[in-house]
Amino acid sequence: MNELISIIIPTYNSSKWIDETLNSILNQTYFNWECILVDDGSVDNSEKIIIKYSKRDKRINFLKRPNNRIKGANTCRNFGFEKASGNFIQWFDSDDLMHPRFLELKVQELKKSYSDFVVCKGAIFKGKIENKIGNWDKLSGKTPVRDQALGQINLQTNAPMFRRVFLEGKKLWSETLQRKQDYEFFNRILAQSTNFKIVDEYLFFYRKHSQSINGIDSPITIRSMILADLLVYKNTIQTISEEDDRFKFRQHFFRKIISRSKIALKSKYVFTYFKGLRGALSIIDFNYIFNYFQRK
Repeated sequence: MNELISIIIPTYNSSKWIDETLNSILNQTYFNWECILVDDGSVDNSEKIIIKYSKRDKRINFLKRPNNRIKGANTCRNFGFEKASGNFIQWFDSDDLMHPRFLELKVQELKKSYSDFVVCKGAIFKGKIENKIGNWDKLSGKTPVRDQALGQINLQTNAPMFRRVFLEGKKLWSETLQRKQDYEFFNRILAQSTNFKIVDEYLFFYRKHSQSINGIDSPITIRSMILADLLVYKNTIQTISEEDDRFKFRQHFFRKIISRSKIALKSKYVFTYFKGLRGALSIIDFNYIFNYFQRK
């Protein structure tokens, strides 16, 4: 039985790339899918282009984020899930591309295993797809939750395909985050299940460009990164039992948040700078430090 896959894509002023993205979906070797595109208030030609594709293929559906829902890609992802009908869920970004067997190979692995989700590797490109500049390929580790928190496992939005039954009833994408949302989301997912399989193939192509929110430092995006770090820290520290390991983990996140705070200070985002300092101080275990020097 060819089960339905729901592909959920948030869009915002995506007219420059959405043609290529939708064509890569139409070229899939697996045919039983629906593509739900949720627009976040675009002011370019995105809507016109998507509607053209939806008339061409009924599997493509165009929706708008409801006005009573908070603006942002994560809200669009959550709203798309609410409207999805598929047994398998695949979130995707509006400027990236699928390998022709992206859906087929993931479904094959999900159907033959009892895993909650599968993940694949991706290539990073700039300009033309042939201009490869990096990879998303760190997918496994001995302690997945901790490894992901430390960046030793690096999952990107496009990488996983989920069983719908696994996601139902769970908190999905944090609508308060505008940057590093996939980092925080996948940390929570791994804390709930490490029952996943790896499709050892490069099946998506991540487009690097200057208009991506991931390349923009603003008070909102820096605060989002700090908040994501704190959420991941709080979610992960409770899984670490050894005191010395906990201290090293705290050190890592203290340095990380201080580094983000310095970016805020350099950009003269004073409120964000002090918010970062406050977050960094909340991580310090003063009792451990005191006991450490007592032992010395």
